Amino acid sequence: MERGRVRIPADFFNRTAKREYVFWPRALLREFLQNSVDAGSNTIKFNFNKEKLILGVCDDGCGMTKDTILNKLLVLGGSEKPEGSIGGFGKAKEILFFAWKYYWIKTGNLIVQGKGPDFIIKKSEKFHPGTQCIIRFYNEHEYNSVLSAALEYLPRNEINAAVFLNGVRVRYIWGDKTLVKEFDWGNVFTCRSSGDDVSIRVKGVEMYKHNTIAILKNKIVVELKGKSYQILTANRDTLNYVYFKELNNFLNDLSVDPISTVLNFTNDIQELIPGRHILKIPESLQCLWREDEANKIASLSLRNYNLFKSQDTHTNKSSLKIEGYDYDFIIRRSSNYSEKDVIEFMNDPSALCLANLWTSIVFEIV
Repeated sequence: MERGRVRIPADFFNRTAKREYVFWPRALLREFLQNSVDAGSNTIKFNFNKEKLILGVCDDGCGMTKDTILNKLLVLGGSEKPEGSIGGFGKAKEILFFAWKYYWIKTGNLIVQGKGPDFIIKKSEKFHPGTQCIIRFYNEHEYNSVLSAALEYLPRNEINAAVFLNGVRVRYIWGDKTLVKEFDWGNVFTCRSSGDDVSIRVKGVEMYKHNTIAILKNKIVVELKGKSYQILTANRDTLNYVYFKELNNFLNDLSVDPISTVLNFTNDIQELIPGRHILKIPESLQCLWREDEANKIASLSLRNYNLFKSQDTHTNKSSLKIEGYDYDFIIRRSSNYSEKDVIEFMNDPSALCLANLWTSIVFEIV
């Protein structure tokens, strides 16, 4: 009886690991970046050398022990990093190291030299603070693809560490953000810059660019909560379906009615007014119209445009009531609503002008 072991060609991971990702060059950069962030780095340097076709990533983080290298980093299969980390020791090691012609890892007094699934580990006379990783690409096309991705991807992150690309500090592009939605699994922010770009991030590190059919006015950043591998798919190129669907529904609502979508009605009050009843306009809104305007709205929009089918629809001049309509209404307002505050606000001439303008727009649409 002969015993054997499955042999893996040196270029096996180069052919397979890259197919695991929608866009592998960005995934490669993302994995290097998040590893450095998880290590508590203050400075992260990406250096490309076209002549040698290599990428070097150097940080000043906590580094790795021999046990971590042998039993977690260079072992197929996953194992978790400490609580609070962005990722774990999962499939990323394939695209980080095993997929390339050669790779070197220097950390502390250890040096790892590898090619595909084979590697050696030895002690170094020189101590390397943090971790330095070097990979050599198989060809110029791979090198150019990763360099091009670095120019686009690195500015899209927003971490505390200083990131350098070939000696030049990377400037982040997002600017000021406004929180517009809180999910159990993440927070959604809008940015001042225009465009329909949606960035999915963990602790400021972009996981991927989210594709949506929604037409958005501003860029969107989604900062995930909890453990990323529970919210994202295995390759972290998209959200798990339940979260993907929830986010897309919100983005679609945001594109159609951005103001109502971002209003906080978490503790709202809803009141159903059935058809054939009296709809009384709140006192705080009565200052929007003069009495003749109220009757104009009643006669034109309610009768001529047949918004309400009943022919006896009219407004009560003394209390601004609409009677005789056929449709149900749902009135929703925040529990923080204050009629006094609204009345005080409407005393401002500019506010009254704005309210009248809004009324005219609604009237035209109706």
